Amino acid sequence: MPPTPPSPRPRHGIALGLAAASVVLGGASAASADAAAVPVAVTADQQPTCGAPTADDFPITTRIRGGQETYASGGGYGTWFLDLTNTTSKPCSSIHPVLVLTDEDQKLTSDQIQLEFSDPDSPDLPHRVTWETTDRDEHIGVFGGDGADTFDGFTVPAGRTVSVQVRMAFTSDTDPNRITAKAAIVQRKQAAPADGAKKTPAGDDGDWVGESDDYVFGVVEDDTGGGDTGDEDTGGTGDVGGISREGDVLPEPSLDSATPGIG
Repeated sequence: MPPTPPSPRPRHGIALGLAAASVVLGGASAASADAAAVPVAVTADQQPTCGAPTADDFPITTRIRGGQETYASGGGYGTWFLDLTNTTSKPCSSIHPVLVLTDEDQKLTSDQIQLEFSDPDSPDLPHRVTWETTDRDEHIGVFGGDGADTFDGFTVPAGRTVSVQVRMAFTSDTDPNRITAKAAIVQRKQAAPADGAKKTPAGDDGDWVGESDDYVFGVVEDDTGGGDTGDEDTGGTGDVGGISREGDVLPEPSLDSATPGIG
């Protein structure tokens, strides 16, 4: 079944969140996600385990930071960070960010987007994101691994922030354009196992548990306008910087490291 976001939470990105969740959970295709996103009742064992479903705010506060203002077509990767802050008193596991790109001219194609991310627990093992395009010209990329490259999602400890390093580029045939990126955060659920059996992915069951504000940038024909990646806040909600999983405050991460640092 398609995921149903809790009613009291912010609704301004509901179409984005439902479409993104349908893709990450392996249910309806991105092109038909809007049609499939009909609120349905869920049983008690399918209720969110990350935060209370009746809460006014999402349990995962999400912020995009450090993104440059422009990217050159064919000009290489730019690096930014996606901060996931757990505002609850319990860990949140199986967390999958879903990035949605929309372009002003509606000329961008999914095969022109190149994006990979690193798990802070395994910074030397990047995961490539694949893309689908909706009938609204939204390009949706799931932080879930590609083919044999499986990724079970992030675990965000209670009261902590996990800073995910993201590398993004655009192919040389990408036209100059203005693009908006937004991250929806989905907690993937697992089906209840039979006695003695291992848990298996439910496939189409999950909860919308976070959402960032917009990150707006341009794509240019050459690399003369590209800015260096820094710690500038590019939009997203939340002010909490990264903290290690052990609770120690760490230095700001470099572009070559996914270790969380102070935001």
